[in-house]
Amino acid sequence: STDHLFFGCCFARAVAEPFLMRLKLQKRACDWRNWMVKVSRGKTEVARARRKWLAAVVYGIWQECNSRIFRGCAMQAMAVARRIANSC
Repeated sequence: STDHLFFGCCFARAVAEPFLMRLKLQKRACDWRNWMVKVSRGKTEVARARRKWLAAVVYGIWQECNSRIFRGCAMQAMAVARRIANSC
């Protein structure tokens, strides 16, 4: 579900946490859509970096979900976070 992609489950939060800390973001809002728009708004370099990292994290979590469903392979959250960090 979209909640899983956007940090609604323990695994997704564990993957996202290092990136959120690096970007100095805290996810406290219940409505992830409004939160993502708020933290990535603007044309500054910081806003662009936030959009890039948020997109990479969501895509990495989506890839891991698909891998678990269709290939039966599962990686630890920190391994997924490292894979995302290395891809950017």
